[in-house]
Amino acid sequence: MSSNDFESVLSKFKVLNREQRKFFLTALVEDCTPHELYTLQQNLRIKNYGGFDIVGTLPLELSVKIFEYLDCKDLCTCREVNQKWRSITKDSTIWRSKCLEMLYNDKGSITADEIKNIPKEGWEKLYSKLYRREVNWNNGRVQRLRFLKGHKDRITDSKLKGNILVTGSADRTVRIWNVDTGQCEHVFSGNVFSCVDFLPEEKIIAASTYFR
Repeated sequence: MSSNDFESVLSKFKVLNREQRKFFLTALVEDCTPHELYTLQQNLRIKNYGGFDIVGTLPLELSVKIFEYLDCKDLCTCREVNQKWRSITKDSTIWRSKCLEMLYNDKGSITADEIKNIPKEGWEKLYSKLYRREVNWNNGRVQRLRFLKGHKDRITDSKLKGNILVTGSADRTVRIWNVDTGQCEHVFSGNVFSCVDFLPEEKIIAASTYFR
């Protein structure tokens, strides 16, 4: 954006009221690159227009779309800027998107029916729960200890999704556990399975072993 272009934009901006500026800025955001927007904001400050909040004056749908690109820590930082930004960061659309990103590589930890039944205000709470789970797992922090008795030899692999745990063992069995009750619900006999996985919604279990 050249100096002449900026002066042209500024001359239009001066005569607009607050509502008109909102629509004007919406159109401007669609036409400008991020660098041009930054330059425009800096020039507005130089011209004594103060720290004009471009994001805060945009329509909510557009502001939310911008904030969706931020990670959790940046969203929490933005929440402390002002009341307007705080209300944007609490929008359920943002947290639903964050939850689905986190669940993409963890299929089965929550079912499709459970996702449909989550209220709008529940997405941020769910993300907080998933985030704490990931942090605790990465840091090796134990939240709850439960002994599951059944296998008679070492565990070769395990997979946990929701409250269902599937384990393979050198005792030539695969077992399905309910971690809430601690009960073994099914036992499958066969071989020394080296890896296991399952799809809870389809009720499918896959187990394999190595051959020399």
